[in-house]
Amino acid sequence: APIVSGGVVLSAGPDGKLRAYDPVKGAPVRETGVSASPGSAFPAGSALLVVADGGTVTALDGTSGVARWKGPLTGHVRPDFGLYDEASGLAYASEHSPDGVSTLVTAVDAATGRAVWQRRLDGMLTPVSTAGAG
Repeated sequence: APIVSGGVVLSAGPDGKLRAYDPVKGAPVRETGVSASPGSAFPAGSALLVVADGGTVTALDGTSGVARWKGPLTGHVRPDFGLYDEASGLAYASEHSPDGVSTLVTAVDAATGRAVWQRRLDGMLTPVSTAGAG
């Protein structure tokens, strides 16, 4: 599904390219090659977090498409970002254990890629909102 980030509409395709379009005219603005499958891009403020097939996360500047940071999230094989809290600047990644017994949740500083905190929680959980400081 298209994502709005950095004043453009972004769409990831199965060819590994992230395309940016002018939101008013619909004209292509740029194309950025990423090694990610469709649906693995998540808007986090002015950044776009893209998860590659191997689980590495790349933060792209939403406006220019330039990489801000890149790296794995410790403990995750293929994290799924589902929440972003603008006040704290934290993006929340989660991943279920292969046996479905627990869920690993990591709060990531979207500007730097630093893991602020990480918790393994019982059950197959899906983050749905943030409260207070995260």
